[in-house]
Amino acid sequence: YKKLKVAAIAISLLHSYRNPVHERAIRDIIKKEFDGCHISISSDILREYREYERTNTTCLNTALMPLLSDYHEKLTTNLASLNITSPFYIMRSSGGLAQAEEISKQPITAALSGPAAGVIAGSHFGVLAGMPNLICFDVGGTSADICLVEGGRPRMLTEGRVDIYDVKTPMIDIHTVGAGGGSIAWLAGGRSLKVGPDSAGSNPGPACYDKGGTEPTVTDANMVLGRLTTGLAGGNVPLNLELSQIAMEKIAKPMGLDILKAADGILRIAIENMAAGIRNVSVKRGRDPRDYALLAFGGAGPLHACYLAEWLGMEKILIPPSPGVTSAYGLLLTDVRVDQVHTDVQRDDKIDMVRIKENYRQLTEKVTDRLTNEGFCEQDSMIEYFVDVRYSGQAYEIRCRINQQNLKNLTHFRRALQQFHASHRDLYGYSYEDKESVEIVNLGVTGLGLLARPKVPTLETTRSLKENTRGPEVEIYFPNTNDKRKCFTYRRDLLRAGAVIEGPAVIEQYDS
Repeated sequence: YKKLKVAAIAISLLHSYRNPVHERAIRDIIKKEFDGCHISISSDILREYREYERTNTTCLNTALMPLLSDYHEKLTTNLASLNITSPFYIMRSSGGLAQAEEISKQPITAALSGPAAGVIAGSHFGVLAGMPNLICFDVGGTSADICLVEGGRPRMLTEGRVDIYDVKTPMIDIHTVGAGGGSIAWLAGGRSLKVGPDSAGSNPGPACYDKGGTEPTVTDANMVLGRLTTGLAGGNVPLNLELSQIAMEKIAKPMGLDILKAADGILRIAIENMAAGIRNVSVKRGRDPRDYALLAFGGAGPLHACYLAEWLGMEKILIPPSPGVTSAYGLLLTDVRVDQVHTDVQRDDKIDMVRIKENYRQLTEKVTDRLTNEGFCEQDSMIEYFVDVRYSGQAYEIRCRINQQNLKNLTHFRRALQQFHASHRDLYGYSYEDKESVEIVNLGVTGLGLLARPKVPTLETTRSLKENTRGPEVEIYFPNTNDKRKCFTYRRDLLRAGAVIEGPAVIEQYDS
């Protein structure tokens, strides 16, 4: 191994979730023989059974360790050179923060964290706006990330996929579709119009960016239809309409259409791809999207929100204050999060309450110690309990939240397990209450180190519009009229709370 210059080693033994002593012994031997080698053991990464997922997760974690450690060290050095002494946190896939040093040891917990911060911010703004039930819709250059939020909380998963690999780590349930501003339109078989999943990316980007891109994209379609004006980012990114029109000819000519109809066709297909993603997180789970508000963010989310909401029959749209940087803002709206899980399979008619209490005590102690080490006292912390439950014979579980009162005695604990039947019915449309026995599989504790939230400014309320709020007129193509109509533009930063605009209109701001 020394001759091969192995940089990282994963250790996963069959029953280490029950007793990790052998894994730890192997780790200590390797540490002694391979100084500087990155090592992760499965009982540290995932204290749960199912050796396949546990081993996959441990191997992927180990593969990421050299990369994340190098990233952490470089960024820490750069922060120090700028005299920045604030704590350095990285977002987890679960929507919580962790110290960068901890992520260096367990990078798999951040593997799918990119869109998570946006969902956290979206949930926060939904609650502030009195719309706790919403569908988060984050559109960037290459994809649209979609998440269902109910009661101000996104649905959490205990496992997911990284490429072709099944991994078990807490993560927000986010569905991604390959439809973004840079998604390229193309003809399958020379006549069937498709949009995505290939993207023009940021370099060269859409044709209208004038950076060498020649393929027609969703952004170019919006440009041709007049839905984008002459520039982005307050005019700092000029857009070239003529280049979009030339790119659009690649679709229009073979299909015998003018470029307006071709651009509208591209946009319709992109919207249908996005709508299919929303149906995946709503209709397929027994939810009617019309009962939810659409919270649109990302550089291209608000641009498509009205078209998409009309397509799905949704009546409420919510645009956060700075949609283009909502995910970044979400990092300021979450807390430090520590998860500890332990497998202890027991059937509901043979529950050992003494063992369960002891398991929760040990898990709580580990979580509390971690939070204390990160500088959080009892007043700045919150402890949450959960249990993974299934019907006997099932191969999947549902996570149910419980409280300290439920751990008081066996009667209270069994009462808490009753929520599983309702959760199963809610997710799958049926339950076996009073027909099948229930098994607990995993016991878990989540610790939150509470961080201060930035204050959202209160706007002056008036129905009138400020002077200079309204900008120049633009012409936009509307599919229901098959023609362009003149619309006024408005600056969002000059709009006050309660202002009413008679449409159609375009509202612009620097980041969206």
